[in-house]
Order: sequence, then structure tokens, then C-alpha cells
Amino acid sequence: MDVEVYWNEDKTEYAVLCSQGYGAGWSTWNQRELAYDARVVEFYLAHKDDKKWMHTVEYSEFTTNGESAAHKEAKEFFESIGYECPYMGGFEDIVLVWVPRGIIWRMDEYDGAESIVYQAEQDWVCY
Repeated sequence: MDVEVYWNEDKTEYAVLCSQGYGAGWSTWNQRELAYDARVVEFYLAHKDDKKWMHTVEYSEFTTNGESAAHKEAKEFFESIGYECPYMGGFEDIVLVWVPRGIIWRMDEYDGAESIVYQAEQDWVCY
């Protein structure tokens, strides 16, 4: 799937969502495009400062009264842009990482904690 990325002002870096807490890796446990799709980055930015919303969307997909309002909002958003609602575990621990244009990178995950690894920093063999 081709997606538009979320650029910084001078278009030298783009945003990647990286879940750094242990438990669930939000970007690695879902479709990889979700980590850098500009629409998803904007959705994250719109909610990141609302700690209660972030906690609720991650931990209470369903309450005793049914689906939580936060999860319903997330589900409707993702479906409106063509994705199935992703697993929201790890969403509360996301940080936005700026990746330089033209740099080869991958998302690394260990026990849910994600980090960006740049090719230039490691010895990769690519055929």
C-alpha cells in the first residue's frame, strides 16, 4: 500500500510512530504502513496529550457496558482511511521519531519495545 508520510517543515525528515514500552509493539504488531502513514501520525498527534484517552484506547477495547468511546473513535477512524482497526496495545507508549529522508531503516522489536535501527549503524547483508 502506498501511503503519504508526515514530513517536517523542510521535508528533510518524516515521522515514524515507535512504541517504546514493553508488552506490545504497536507498530510491529500491526500493518507496517501504520507506523508512517501521515493520517495515522496526525491521529496520534491529536490524542497524544490526552493521557486518559490514550490509556483507555489501549486497555479498554471493551468495557462492561460494551466498546469504550475511545476505542470506538479509533475503530471508526482506521476504517474510514481503509484499514481494519489495529490492535491498540502499545499505543499509549508511542513516541514520534523523525527519520531522515533517504536513510534505510527498519523497526526493531524486543518484547514489545520498538526502536528504529538505521542500516548505516549496523553491518547488514542485503542481496
